[in-house]
Amino acid sequence: MNQRGVPCVYNLHPEELFLYFMTRMKTGNDHTIMCDDIFVGARSAGHWHGDGYCFILTNATRILLIGHQGLLRFVDDFPRFYNAIQQKVQQSYVHDEDEHNNTHEETSGLAFLPFDIFGFIDCSIDRINRPFSGPAGDYEGAGRKPEYPAAQRAFYTGFKKLHGIKVETVFLPNGISTIFGPVSARRSDIPVLQMSNLNEFLVRIQIHNQHEYSALGDSAYHVNLRCICSYFKCYDVCRATTFD
Repeated sequence: MNQRGVPCVYNLHPEELFLYFMTRMKTGNDHTIMCDDIFVGARSAGHWHGDGYCFILTNATRILLIGHQGLLRFVDDFPRFYNAIQQKVQQSYVHDEDEHNNTHEETSGLAFLPFDIFGFIDCSIDRINRPFSGPAGDYEGAGRKPEYPAAQRAFYTGFKKLHGIKVETVFLPNGISTIFGPVSARRSDIPVLQMSNLNEFLVRIQIHNQHEYSALGDSAYHVNLRCICSYFKCYDVCRATTFD
């Protein structure tokens, strides 16, 4: 509202508004300092506070919801996600067989999706420095910190032979992803899934739906869950019979 009580509408560029929001979160400066010292000559402090900053702050809980609870916002889109994934896997793929002779080979897509899926699940590991690896004191000959052995074991994964943290992520066809974690990389994918309760959560939010969709993961998730499915490798029956 201006001084006459007339609503004012200002066209704020999304990227500009995002940078303003993140800068204020980082620095803690008030709007006057922000406009006078950082965003010089952009707009008055009243415009930023009244129109841009308050809007993104009011909607931050919806915009920044990155946990698996955010899937509740998209549960009605699961059929649309399924159709989008199926259309993608049905497409043929053309790749260059020989760049010099300009020959190509076309690989046909799947006839249909073997699973009723809405997205994909995976656990990624981010490497970290060895925890508590420094000396216990600032002098020559100082020993290890008492927490060193336990901390080393707590974050070490024998699968990757490194220290790290793990994040469980669900990827959706619309480009949005939800995450759980981070937790210690020492745990395998299934214990992390049990910690997040993702399977039970997906069952609960689809309990009134006519059709139930699942998240597709790699062979680590082949544990016969209701809303988490996986592919698995098997021997070719025909070839096995031939060799017999």
